[in-house]
Amino acid sequence: MTSYDFYQNTYRGSAIPEEEWPGYEVRAAAQLARYKRLCRVDTSRPRSGDMAVCAMAEALYPGLELVCVSAGEVPDWLAGVGEAYHLTALAKTADKARGLARVAPYTADYPIPAEGIRLYLCREGACQAPADTLEGLRRLLADQVYALS
Repeated sequence: MTSYDFYQNTYRGSAIPEEEWPGYEVRAAAQLARYKRLCRVDTSRPRSGDMAVCAMAEALYPGLELVCVSAGEVPDWLAGVGEAYHLTALAKTADKARGLARVAPYTADYPIPAEGIRLYLCREGACQAPADTLEGLRRLLADQVYALS
């Protein structure tokens, strides 16, 4: 079993909260065992199996999404924020709303504002109340990081 201490301090993971780690660790370890049955998986290096479990657990863990609903142009900084905070960034504009709703159905109910932007921070389709500015988004993200620590 790969410990949460290993995940945080050796692997340097931070995406998965400690109380959720056991469930994701079990799923990831089972996936690694499956891979070992199907093909050659080299885990001969010290702790390589634990590193693989950590990587798989993070892949299984649902990440945060940032939905930017915009009355006009999507802000230039949107992709950078997504990259900096390891978020999937989605943009909804009037001309792209229908297509986005097909791949992310939970975005269908978020109205296009008359002006400006609305920024929703979401996990598995459940979104927090929106922010209207980049600074407001930073506060939401800070609250999220605090909630995970």
